[in-house]
Amino acid sequence: MVDLHLPGDVTQRVSEDSTMKQVPENQEVTKDVVPTREEQLASLREKLAGHQAFGRLRGKLGDSTIYLLGKMIESAESPTSFCRDWDQFAADARVMGNMLAQFRRDGWSAAARALYGALKTDTLIEGETVPLHKTVPITILVLDPERTFSMLRWIRAGYYADLSAYHHRRDHVVQPELVSDLFEKFPSLRKHCDYFSTKFEFYHGDALACAYRDDVRSGYADSLKPFQDKVTRLIMVWESYRNDQLDVVNITFGYIFRAEQSEVLSFFSREEQASLATWQCRLPKVLEERLNRVNVGLHPEAAHDDMVRTQPTLSSAGCSHGFGVRVFPGKENPSEIRAYLRLFNEMNDGYGSVVGVQNTSDRIAFGLRASIEEPDDT
Repeated sequence: MVDLHLPGDVTQRVSEDSTMKQVPENQEVTKDVVPTREEQLASLREKLAGHQAFGRLRGKLGDSTIYLLGKMIESAESPTSFCRDWDQFAADARVMGNMLAQFRRDGWSAAARALYGALKTDTLIEGETVPLHKTVPITILVLDPERTFSMLRWIRAGYYADLSAYHHRRDHVVQPELVSDLFEKFPSLRKHCDYFSTKFEFYHGDALACAYRDDVRSGYADSLKPFQDKVTRLIMVWESYRNDQLDVVNITFGYIFRAEQSEVLSFFSREEQASLATWQCRLPKVLEERLNRVNVGLHPEAAHDDMVRTQPTLSSAGCSHGFGVRVFPGKENPSEIRAYLRLFNEMNDGYGSVVGVQNTSDRIAFGLRASIEEPDDT
């Protein structure tokens, strides 16, 4: 990450009233000497009577600050080490706060938003690069991309009622090209639609899951078996489709490996390699522990240069089967993947996400997210 410095000294002020009488570091506290609840509260009231620091902070810290305070106390070896750690944190926060205050004064709203985001979720600032030795390779894999992209496209942009309408050969189909492509790419889909239509009123998600299992995943079963428990599964970002009747949340559409692209491809036969889509990215080491919480965006190849320009470290080195990849560390910040998806034929009709795609050739992006849940082998 880029180190940011401001000119000037950072002074630390510790007032006399902010300290309390401390127990010696080496004094052992046993159950025999711990006061009763009433005695503890009486002592606390005495300590806080007229305490200026408590008076200034009372009711003002909020949940996030209290959480941070608690975590630092838990990780500290002693009260003295906590004070040392807190002083360093406060000094660093003062520097960043000063920078944000300058941005506010000067009207630098874009810089302020970027810095707030980096401080909150450790995201990279637009255009920021990370030295190669501070990154680790990850590879994103999609099986049979032609079929996978056909299903992802229909889930994102198709009209859910078209599945049953086309299956039962009814006249009214809203997006005929998308749904006909889906049935063409997945020969087993009609069989599963037949079965689930007799069991449930809404069967679309189950039929899709079974068709993907039979027509895609089963063809790679032997190659997938050795590393099935060693990779991160990718399922669809729920924000990327609005059809309530489509329960596709646990279909595995891809995988993330903590390995070089060449190593991942070596797991498959030459024949299988020809029907795989793979992308290699570099993930900053400081974000490596978040690999099980990332979002992955797949965008049209024509847009990839712009993605690399704005976020070179988290974008794939190249494209595969007409798509490039962008990694979004941390699912706790879904607004990033939503903003990314809106760049590609997406609008809002007041009820939810609507993708303006009618043909298989229209530009579209897909959003996948890491999942640690057990795969659904419906």
